[in-house]
Amino acid sequence: MKVTTPDWDTTGFFTRYKLLRETTINELNEIKGIDWDEEGNLWIVYNENIPVGNGFYEWVTRIAKLNYTDKTLSDTTFLNEYGYDDYQIATEGNLIWFQKGSNPGILKAYNMETGQKEDSAFIYVNSSSTSDMSLIYGSFVFINKNHEYEMINNLGDQLISGTSPFGIYGIECEDLGIAFRDNLFWILNSFYEIAVTDLDGIMYNYIKTDLYNPNGYPDNIEKNTSNSSLSNLERETVPPPPDNGKIAIYNNKLALATYNGVVIYSIVEY
Repeated sequence: MKVTTPDWDTTGFFTRYKLLRETTINELNEIKGIDWDEEGNLWIVYNENIPVGNGFYEWVTRIAKLNYTDKTLSDTTFLNEYGYDDYQIATEGNLIWFQKGSNPGILKAYNMETGQKEDSAFIYVNSSSTSDMSLIYGSFVFINKNHEYEMINNLGDQLISGTSPFGIYGIECEDLGIAFRDNLFWILNSFYEIAVTDLDGIMYNYIKTDLYNPNGYPDNIEKNTSNSSLSNLERETVPPPPDNGKIAIYNNKLALATYNGVVIYSIVEY
């Protein structure tokens, strides 16, 4: 099946962005969620298939912490949530909020140091499933694969809702990740493109990452990332892989989680 992309022309914007790859973390597979904390550590939720005896295995969800300064990865097992699911996380101070994508709005908060559950919340989310979430000014932002996003405060009030620019692709492409920087949303799709938008979903900029692949799979890496616009480009598409493609931003660092690793980029303005 073919889809014709719109013309992502960013030449009229005063600020444009490009991503420069710094490093890749390949120690973890089945990555389901990522977020930076205030100290610049990257927290990673992943699923692991562990032996339980007599030749049987069972899925367990864990959290690991990457100290990006010295590139050390430490595994924390305080979650040990059994079952295979798409867990999404957002950090707030010394807490990690997480939810299952199949149960949006049901959130639990764990202390990063003690691993103890400290809080929980139920927030009504319009979507029956979400692909990523972020925490902005004390409010949660959720995005689903159908290109819909909404910001909800801790009282359950919907502050913002909208459709990302990638909605023009329809079902041939899904929105997988959302992050926030300088009052702008950064939205990642399953082609590994990023739309930078204002809070109303108006396109501010477009980035084609070095994982760009119109088939939606990150294994076939295309390195030509200099173009900041696409014009009338037709490309073959197949359904994207599920539950990966989360992003998180800390200062000028963007982390992008694929199915089998995390790529760290520097955000460069020009």
